[in-house]
Amino acid sequence: MTEDSKKRNIAILGTFGSGKTTLVESLLHYLGAISQKGTIEAGTTVSDYDADEIRRHLSLGSSLCQVSTEDGWLFNFIDTPGFQDFLHESLDSLNVVESVILVLDPLKGLDITTQKLMAAIRERHLPCMLFVNKLDHDLADFETFAAQLEETPDFQNLYHLTLPIGHGHNLSGNVEVLEEEAWVTDESREGHAKEIPADVDVAQGLETLVEEVSEEDAHLLDTYLETGHLPVDEVRHVIHDSFKAGHRHLLLSGSGKTGAGLHSLVSALKYLAVHPEERGPVVCQDVENAEKTWEVDLTQEKLFSAYVFKTVTDPYLGKISLFRVFSGSLQNGQNVLNANGHNERIGKLMRMQGKKTEAVEELVAGDIGAVAKLAHTQTGDTLLATQLSGQTFVLYPLKKPEPIYAVAIAPKHRQDENKLANGLHKLKEEDPYFTLSVDPATHQSVLGGVGQAHVELLIERLASRYHVEVKLSEPRIPYRETITQMAEAQGKHKKQTGGHGQYGDVWLRLEPLPRGAGFVFETQIVGGVVPRNYWSAVEKGVQEILQEGILARQPITDLKVTLYDGSSHNVDSSDLAFQLAAKLAFRNAYEQAKPTLLEPIMQLEITVAEEQTGAILSDLGSRSGHPLGMELQRGVQVIQAELPMAEVLHYPPILTSLTHGQGSFSARFSHYAEMHELQKQQLKDQMRELVSQS
Repeated sequence: MTEDSKKRNIAILGTFGSGKTTLVESLLHYLGAISQKGTIEAGTTVSDYDADEIRRHLSLGSSLCQVSTEDGWLFNFIDTPGFQDFLHESLDSLNVVESVILVLDPLKGLDITTQKLMAAIRERHLPCMLFVNKLDHDLADFETFAAQLEETPDFQNLYHLTLPIGHGHNLSGNVEVLEEEAWVTDESREGHAKEIPADVDVAQGLETLVEEVSEEDAHLLDTYLETGHLPVDEVRHVIHDSFKAGHRHLLLSGSGKTGAGLHSLVSALKYLAVHPEERGPVVCQDVENAEKTWEVDLTQEKLFSAYVFKTVTDPYLGKISLFRVFSGSLQNGQNVLNANGHNERIGKLMRMQGKKTEAVEELVAGDIGAVAKLAHTQTGDTLLATQLSGQTFVLYPLKKPEPIYAVAIAPKHRQDENKLANGLHKLKEEDPYFTLSVDPATHQSVLGGVGQAHVELLIERLASRYHVEVKLSEPRIPYRETITQMAEAQGKHKKQTGGHGQYGDVWLRLEPLPRGAGFVFETQIVGGVVPRNYWSAVEKGVQEILQEGILARQPITDLKVTLYDGSSHNVDSSDLAFQLAAKLAFRNAYEQAKPTLLEPIMQLEITVAEEQTGAILSDLGSRSGHPLGMELQRGVQVIQAELPMAEVLHYPPILTSLTHGQGSFSARFSHYAEMHELQKQQLKDQMRELVSQS
């Protein structure tokens, strides 16, 4: 085996609470990287080192744990979050690995998060090991759960590699079916058992494995029938090729907590997993044209290229960029080109184990490493050799999820405005998944996140890291006013105060337009009754009142205003007089045009478990929602629906409650629709109260 073929880049995925972090801790201990295992409860694990993670007992971001063994193996484990609001980091980690361990909790079954993760793994054509965890729990049933896997489309086609020894608190290890060996757990590592326990049906397990491998290589069945055994090395080669091609997943079992099954898992990583030299093509995107993408095999490329998949902030080192080298090599002090157009100079290269760093002189294709203080580089950026200037491309363009939970944010103390802006800028360097925008209609600064927990974490970090206290409020809904019928009215502004007076006289016609048409202004003046030089003043007066609103002080839209008559005075007429006359005419006509209020309607795509569909539809109905259609996709129900924006603002915690944290949704603006009478009156009352307080 070459040095490169002994590298393994593995993402460890799973739903919240499946035991990923505990499994990583046990793997580090088993491989000799740490002398003692930490626990989530004590906040002492290698991968969950952030203060917020320790406090919440929850992985909030991806963490890199690198292990070099005495016999030359290099394992790059990426421990990923399983909580719904942070799954985007889990999915991004898939861009830099060759294999995935999907940790399954038989007590939870195949929940919707697990199925979504598996769908993402399949979409990227990544080989996947299924590790059935927590078999030390008395209620865990491996055989029943394995049967459930076989009945689920995305989890079918398995190589059954291990069988557990014991059950629940009596779990002691497992049997490796192909090798026909039993391994049991001791206090430090796993020890080899001399005999396979009589209650483990390894013969049946071997027959199952024979059936599975013979579908890939028929002559292995003949070998088994002749000898009663399988040639281990030959079968490993067949399984590896099938696994790499995505034909079958590997099924293993054990307990990350007790260490049962770790020997088998590490053996599978060594002898069956895919190494960097075997990686398939990567996705590239043209910097100048985002629509232009292609796939390219970089394994033979000599020039340097790398992808930044994670950014963290260290109190001593500052900003640290974690990246995967796809081609060429990188040395300390080397100049590189960021595909965004900036040049960067590489400082000290590092490997990482959680928050601990180890200096290295060089990183080559297939390596995952880190470097501090890149001034112009963020998560999702591509680093290239300077020789590639002028033909830049982006590896794996970052897919940012749409924000679905938002709050209006402002500093609690006015003098902290700059501190708030700086804190948000720093947070954006390590978390590109939130948005900050100023609503043009309400002029509020709106902070948007992937979910409620995501936004709450950002607020906590503003306070703990950057000492900025903020006040939050619900974003104001951009309601609109419009009219429902045609109306005409005169507006005459006449004022005499001695000397020059003020005189403006206009007749306006208001006509409703289709939804989304906006505002149209037209003149039909005959005979110069309103001189042309005052037409723009009339339009300006109308524009001002459109922004102010009348019915509920909301902007007025979707109407046509026609100036068709009026009069002027040679001395007293002015732009100001005609602006005021236009406002008066508009108000008079508006009252007759049956004005109404509009609310923004959002189109939602809601993803839930099939059995939760009824509860979701019932809840949507109670919130003035309208289902548009449903589709069952690989056991997951995808519901298209319309829902008023006012309801969408409150929907994330509601969906979390209805789906026990498993459901998700995306939302985009659809159209404006007329509000119900009760809602209209409530909005009018709110606006009246705000005016009285101002």
